[in-house]
Amino acid sequence: MVTKIYLIRHGEAENNRYNLNNPEQKRIFGRSNHLNLTDQGIQQAKDLGRKLQKFKIYPDIVYSSPAQRALQTARYTLSAMGVELDIAPDERLQERDVGHWTGELIDKVFTKAQISIINELGKNFSAPNGESFADIEKRMHRWAISVPESQTVFAFSHNNAIKCLISKIEGWDYPTTLNYEIENASANIFTLDHETRKLRYLQPFDQ
Repeated sequence: MVTKIYLIRHGEAENNRYNLNNPEQKRIFGRSNHLNLTDQGIQQAKDLGRKLQKFKIYPDIVYSSPAQRALQTARYTLSAMGVELDIAPDERLQERDVGHWTGELIDKVFTKAQISIINELGKNFSAPNGESFADIEKRMHRWAISVPESQTVFAFSHNNAIKCLISKIEGWDYPTTLNYEIENASANIFTLDHETRKLRYLQPFDQ
């Protein structure tokens, strides 16, 4: 059996809006699981739900990162579709843990010397007490291949988590992974062959 997995990034959240409104004071938010969706993020989630419903794409199982912005996206998306399913939180779907850098100013952290260290280590670099892209690739892949047999799975997650899973499957290098951005309230489609445990990346859902 082959399961289709829709990995969905949360809608615009308070941290996204803060950095848009404060370009000279951008901060590293990392997980910051307490942050909520903005009004725009709520609308994005509803719009995604209506789009998925239009193409008759309905989940059998729903997972989410435990972050409020992901859980809220899941609820608004499913409500717009008229779907009533339990949402199973899963720690493996979390955003990147940036450790001691959480809340720090981007310009303060990313000095020329620090950027040089990051580029040298690439996917293996992690902030103090944080995790690397390589760490995220491993946990996201472990989550994906553990999905039970079903027709369609929705999973609500985050930019770095989703792009690291794509990167692992597609064999991207560090710069490609770093510069790839997953849009808010967008879905990317994967398949899992349960017989072979083969995970494939298909494409973004952009109907």
